[in-house]
Amino acid sequence: MAELDDALRNELTVVQSEMMELVTQEEDTRREFAERLRELSQRQQELQAREHHIRALLGMNSDVPSTSSDQSQQGQSDHVASPFVNGSLSDEVYRLLQQEGQEYHYRDLVAALAQRSVRVPGKNPAINLAAHIHDDPRFVRPKRGVYGLSEWYPRGMQSIGARKRRRHARVKPKA
Repeated sequence: MAELDDALRNELTVVQSEMMELVTQEEDTRREFAERLRELSQRQQELQAREHHIRALLGMNSDVPSTSSDQSQQGQSDHVASPFVNGSLSDEVYRLLQQEGQEYHYRDLVAALAQRSVRVPGKNPAINLAAHIHDDPRFVRPKRGVYGLSEWYPRGMQSIGARKRRRHARVKPKA
């Protein structure tokens, strides 16, 4: 009986070790995927900016024929449309989380938004996204870098690493 217990314990150790290796491989793959999506998104933003500048330069010459994408921009006068379909970036993230029904790491949120054709602006879109939703009461950070909807968690749950706001004493200027 002791031999059977030892054999089962050894097998359990092997299975646990393989599971840990798979989890590590999955995390690595997710990180690589998210990094590749970030690279593609950044390249897309760079190309969109170049395209915008070229179109602006071509717009000075009225003889240049418009392309189909130019025609889609016709009717837009001097105002700049919001890059978000319905409201703010926080609203887009809220809709995404509500539809998916699960929490996301902020880098994965950027990738998921990109799949929905929502571009997060800025030099580092992931950090910019986190800054936009960090103080929004609709979101909770249950784990470091992970965001979920506050309605999914017990009332009054504090986000991990929530900023504490202290009032600083004002220094009076010297007379």
